[in-house]
Amino acid sequence: MLTIGYILFLGIMLVNLIGTAIVVVLMDSDPWMQVQLPWLTPDIYSFILLVFGNAYWVMHFSFTNMRLLNIEENRKLLGFGFSLDRLAKYLTLIGFCHPVNIIYNFTWLVFLLIQVDYAFQVPVAIVAVALNYVIIYSIKHRFIRVVEKRFIAVVVGFFILIFGLFQMISLFASNSSRIFAEFVPQVETINAFLSWLPGGMLIQTVTTYYGWMNAIIIFFFAVVIIGLTVVDHFNKTRLVESWT
Repeated sequence: MLTIGYILFLGIMLVNLIGTAIVVVLMDSDPWMQVQLPWLTPDIYSFILLVFGNAYWVMHFSFTNMRLLNIEENRKLLGFGFSLDRLAKYLTLIGFCHPVNIIYNFTWLVFLLIQVDYAFQVPVAIVAVALNYVIIYSIKHRFIRVVEKRFIAVVVGFFILIFGLFQMISLFASNSSRIFAEFVPQVETINAFLSWLPGGMLIQTVTTYYGWMNAIIIFFFAVVIIGLTVVDHFNKTRLVESWT
């Protein structure tokens, strides 16, 4: 029953995340939304997209699951002849492949790929999601004990800010013509800032034209960095397990 309940939870989580991502991306192209939200200019739409992307990145960082690394029987496995290298590979693999982590990465792929305009953006978006994940995982694996308590407060405050922002937009929608006419000039500056935060940089992989040559270079270096990060994570896991 617990397994069935967990599978249902994962399914609901996946549907909710992907559904929200699709709604945010397609709201600018829906004729009904354009009629109901006349204030939804391209700049405002980009602002909403960037806010969602960066808020989702914070969620991804916060809820990247590492519990499978805490296996109490590691010492027994080593004692029974389970080699250190094999155990480190096993821990690295199951850590990266936790179902919750897979759902977050899959949602990133859906969110980005439905915005693709050019074929060369597809491999860049895929490798960018993979690079983003290994970096998040490496940071959390190294520093989670130091930052987890303070980071929870930061995450809660950030979500309260985002919720308040959208509530403010909803409350003032009746006076949208005047309010958003004053807000638009500031939005361009805000968008420029948000686009260079982690979520904004991921969005740029599918919203910016950079050509096939740059795409190949970006893809190559991203693959190299991913490989080095995974090797570093494996070596760190191996070192930790050798002390258990």
